[in-house]
Amino acid sequence: MLFAEIQSKDQVLSVIHRVASAAGKLTAEQDRRLAVVEGLFAD
Repeated sequence: MLFAEIQSKDQVLSVIHRVASAAGKLTAEQDRRLAVVEGLFAD
């Protein structure tokens, strides 16, 4: 169960990074928001 949860978090972060990369350069505001979202999944 815990492993599945960790896997899910990794998948979410992977998607976030792919979207960010596809979008190109992030503005400072977008970068800050991305850090906040990643923080929600950080242990």
